[in-house]
Amino acid sequence: MRIGELLVKSGIITEEQLNEALHKQAQEKKKLGEILIEMGYITPHDLIWLLSEQASIPFIELKPDILNKEIIQSFPEKLLYQYCIIPLYEIEGKLYVATGNPADTEGIEKIKEIAKKEVIVSGAEPQKIIALLDKFFLTEQTEKILKEADAIKTININISKDGATVRFTDENGNTKNYRIKGDVTIKYINPENEE
Repeated sequence: MRIGELLVKSGIITEEQLNEALHKQAQEKKKLGEILIEMGYITPHDLIWLLSEQASIPFIELKPDILNKEIIQSFPEKLLYQYCIIPLYEIEGKLYVATGNPADTEGIEKIKEIAKKEVIVSGAEPQKIIALLDKFFLTEQTEKILKEADAIKTININISKDGATVRFTDENGNTKNYRIKGDVTIKYINPENEE
């Protein structure tokens, strides 16, 4: 059954709303789900829940405390962002992951190739997956930066709406650049005022 029909059958949208969205889709060449969200007929939560139902996988609510650092580190950051997938935990040799796009099997296949074990997939809101990946990788970047802090002579920070770029220069003039995603907090401690 197609997504539009499922939305009508589930009572989330009306037949008239579906027809209006299909007409708009023919003009704009976008996915039906995107158009329905833009029109305010469904939420991203509704869409991912329905896509999960369509793919016969459970829909879950993600929470930061379920992240497993070692499991996430075992996959390339770029891959996780590209396919909007976050590894969650492993039980009895099975890897449990959440995807923001249940219809995209390519990313899951790549995860299986790397994990070399059975992968159990759930659907979750893409925005929450990206936020959790940002939180995890920002923490990783911060820890890496702090380990190198002893040799730092200058720090340049460029903040934009997409995050920040931090450039460190050591006493030998060597520079390292880091791209930081998510929120950026700058804290300055005056050594003269430290207790």
